[in-house]
This record gives sequence, structure tokens and C-alpha cells, in this order.
Amino acid sequence: MIGLVCESATDTPKEVLAKSYVRMVSLMVILKDKAYRDVAEISHEEVLEYMKHDIPKTSSPQYGDTYNAFEDLVKSGYKEIFGVTISSGISGTYNLFENIANDIKKKYPDVNIKIIDSRNISIGAGLITYKISEMIDENQTFEYIKSKISDSIGVRTNVFFLVPTLTYLKANGRIGKIAASVGTFLNIKPIISVNEEGMYYDVAKSRGMKESVNKLMTVFESWVGKRTIHAVGIYKSGNSDQTNEYVKKVMKRIKEMEPKYIFEGQISSVALVHTGDGLVGIAAVLD
Repeated sequence: MIGLVCESATDTPKEVLAKSYVRMVSLMVILKDKAYRDVAEISHEEVLEYMKHDIPKTSSPQYGDTYNAFEDLVKSGYKEIFGVTISSGISGTYNLFENIANDIKKKYPDVNIKIIDSRNISIGAGLITYKISEMIDENQTFEYIKSKISDSIGVRTNVFFLVPTLTYLKANGRIGKIAASVGTFLNIKPIISVNEEGMYYDVAKSRGMKESVNKLMTVFESWVGKRTIHAVGIYKSGNSDQTNEYVKKVMKRIKEMEPKYIFEGQISSVALVHTGDGLVGIAAVLD
């Protein structure tokens, strides 16, 4: 049997998290001096409220939580396990997963674990988790899944998003290769993606959120080209009327592209800390 462990910042769809062989571990959201487990102990709304007067911090999942997630699968009879994290270029969770995988294998030598560096973020990583779960449900072998996912990352998976302000990405040291010259005073919004090294970079720029949403779709459609979308995720932060209207426009154009599966939701509280309110993002895995 094959098991699967992901972390909360992957924004893995709840349909996947509900599967019996899937475990999710929470990153930590830190408000002042108190740390909360993402999803389990703090809500999107609570973080947004706190961000009105201060900037939270985040940290990797606790060692014990992560170790227990893997060991629980082992004790449930899973001898082959995948772990999926957001990009190692942005987060230290990949290294934590790798260290725990080594510790688990020392204790259980007959267990095979593969940690996947998605080189992606949010639902971009979550769709990789989804794709693995789909192949598990198809009874594909561990080696086959490992090969297919390796071939997909950076080639048939991608994420694009825009945010009203770069304040939070800068404050949390996540600005990556996004041009520092982006003119806030000119209301210029970069379309942000993740490069081959798993770092943020700006793909394109546009002025104002309304124009930038159109640019976001143009960039996404150009990346897809004539290929078929297997699954797409449309995610947001916050719940303002304006953000919901942008998501509605994106959804309309996405449906015209006829993807096989569409997931819609909010980014995790951990991702929210780094992006702020009003994010609109699209990710896809192609056939």
C-alpha cells in the first residue's frame, strides 16, 4: 500500500485530504509570541484580522507532528510513502521532511519513502499531491508514480498569481527574483510564478488589479498553449466582493479551456501571511 503526506502550505484539495492514506501536517503561524498550527488552530479570518495592525511570521511544521504523520502511515501498514512540500527554495519544510524520512527508515528499514520537492507553492504544490493520489487510486506502482511526478515538475505543473501589494512578500523575505523596481506608486502589479530553482519571479507586469487579472489569464493561457489541462486550481486570499469578482472572471475563462478537473478555494493561513489579502492565483497540472 502507498501512503501520502503533505503539508498545509500545499493547499491540497480537501477531496484529497479526505482519503484514508493521506496525512497533512500543519506549518506554524506565529502571532506575536504564540505559535498556532495552520488550519487546525487558527483560521484565515483570524490571520487577516491580525494583519490589520501587524505582520505575522511562519515556521516549518513541528518535528513531532511530522514524524507522527509518517509513522502513523507505517503503523497502518503503508510500506511505501510519498511526501510533498512546497518549494525548498522558499521553505525549509522539504529539509524537515527529508530528515524525518531518514529517521523513519532507520527505525523501519523495510519502508520506502520519497520526498517530492514540488518547486511550487500553494495549490501549485497541492495539484502535485492530487496527481499522486490519483495514480495511487489507479493502483500504479510506487516507482511508476515517482517517475511520472519527476517528469511533470517544472514541465507540466505551474502556478501564477498576483497580489495587491508586495509588502508581505518583502517583509517575510520571500521576494525572490521579483524586480525590486516594481513601482508601487504607479499601481503596477507583477504576475508572479516560481522558476526552475523554486524561487519567486515576476513573469509579467500590468497596471491595477483589473488589468492584471486579464494579464494573469493571458500568461496562463500562453503557458498552457495547445496542451490539455488535467486539473486546475483557482485560489484566493480574503473574501472581498472585488476579489470574488476577479475569481469569477478567471473561472469563466478557465472553463472555456475545458480542464478535466477544477478546484477552487482559499490559500492557507501560512501562505496568507506572505501574500496578504486579495491574492488571485491559478495553478495547473497538464496531461
